[in-house]
Amino acid sequence: MHLCQVAMAMRDLCIFTTFVSFLISLSSVSVANDQSYLARGSSISTQDVTTAILVSPNGAFTCGFYKVATNAFTFSIWFSWASGKTVSWTANRDAPVNGRGSKLIFRKNGGLILVDYNGMVIWSTNANASRSDRAMLLNSGNLVVMDTDGHHLWRSFDSPTDTLLPLQPMTRNTKLVSASARGLLYSGLYAFYFASNNILTLIYNGPETSSIYWPDPFYLPWDNGRTTYNSTRYGVLDKTGRFVASDQLEFEASDLGNEMMRRLTLDYDGNLRLYSLNITTGSWSVSWMAFPRVCNIHGLCGANSLCKYRPELESCSCLEGFEMIEPSDWSKGCRRKTNTMPFSFRKLPGTDLWGYDLNYSKLAPWWMCRDMCLNNTNCEAFGYRKGTGECYPKAFLFNGRNFADPYNDIYLKTPMAVWSSPELAPRPRHVCKVTEKEAYPSSQMFVGDNSSFKFGYFLSSALTLLVIEVTLIIVGCWIVNKWERRPETMDEGYMIISSLFQRFSYKDLERATKC
Repeated sequence: MHLCQVAMAMRDLCIFTTFVSFLISLSSVSVANDQSYLARGSSISTQDVTTAILVSPNGAFTCGFYKVATNAFTFSIWFSWASGKTVSWTANRDAPVNGRGSKLIFRKNGGLILVDYNGMVIWSTNANASRSDRAMLLNSGNLVVMDTDGHHLWRSFDSPTDTLLPLQPMTRNTKLVSASARGLLYSGLYAFYFASNNILTLIYNGPETSSIYWPDPFYLPWDNGRTTYNSTRYGVLDKTGRFVASDQLEFEASDLGNEMMRRLTLDYDGNLRLYSLNITTGSWSVSWMAFPRVCNIHGLCGANSLCKYRPELESCSCLEGFEMIEPSDWSKGCRRKTNTMPFSFRKLPGTDLWGYDLNYSKLAPWWMCRDMCLNNTNCEAFGYRKGTGECYPKAFLFNGRNFADPYNDIYLKTPMAVWSSPELAPRPRHVCKVTEKEAYPSSQMFVGDNSSFKFGYFLSSALTLLVIEVTLIIVGCWIVNKWERRPETMDEGYMIISSLFQRFSYKDLERATKC
């Protein structure tokens, strides 16, 4: 009886210790996943933390390892209350780390570093501050390294990616760079920064060419309401949704007020947009944008293409005689199907290809403008404005859009072989509408007239294949059956030959040979 009581007591003690250990492990996990600061000398692995490293005191922002692929992570800050983890800042957007063994280390010398699984340093704050004490994520979404007195030794606000948050300054040393595509964090082709003339500028940086597209390059700075004389190069978005810069650029949100969380983002399509967050639903709404009609953005459809205005959306298409280089990416543009001689011209009314003029002639007759392009091997097209006689021979077919303002006609240099070819098939359309719902470009962005499913063709093909398969099976079975039933000629021959031999004894051989 005594032994039974001891056994029961030991069992209860084991259960109690197990329960206490479970509570301790839960508390340690919660501390690791939801702490207010990172102490100097500490490190966190991607395997230890899969959600949060730091959370701002108000809970509005989260900092941690952001999953960009099956086993690839970035060190990022995102909006906690937004659906889909909208990222506001990323340390290593172009160099994700491995999900196994990579670490964020707060060095004893005061610098934050991100180390890949093989020990290679992917990103660092480049700060060597012996006075640094901790890393914190502030209510503003600013990740800072500070000393014991609260002084900021390093700030994420000083190195933005594609997003500017309220009270985050835009200076001569900061630049927003767009993402490469919707849902992807890699650096894209567009940038927002203070140019050397002290003006906040949007620029397209493509693989072959680059051009400024905002403010409107057709006008002088003061015609666009800007000034080049203030060299302070400073701009800021306040909490109410009003942006003010030193070059006299000013704009404000349509829902101006203090109650909204906001972000100013240079999107993957090159448009600068101000977003407001609905905390209840976690969705974003556009409260201001630089381009209500995105066809004015350079490089949107790539080279040798045209951005067309359609009801409720804009779409891309290759110029006649050209085809897409990469069907899934309009930014790669189009290439000629053939470059055979001779050439003639196709008129594209109300169209413009901005920039890249070989020459400019004023008060030139149309035929003279045509001959200038026809006799120049580098000329791909020419623009002509009736009434003014302005002539613009083009060396590069870029930034094409219809409904040009001011009105302009483009005459495209086209091989005569294209004239006799049937009309080009319907081309995929690139929907430029703004949406945050799709993580990656979907097939709905590329719509064609031949996309409908032909069920009749499918059914007839399936039945034909079925009949052929059954016929082959029957023939195969017949052949196998005949093969198994055929006479074994080799065995029969062997039996016939072997039956002709007779066995003789030694005495018979001695008598026959007389030996």
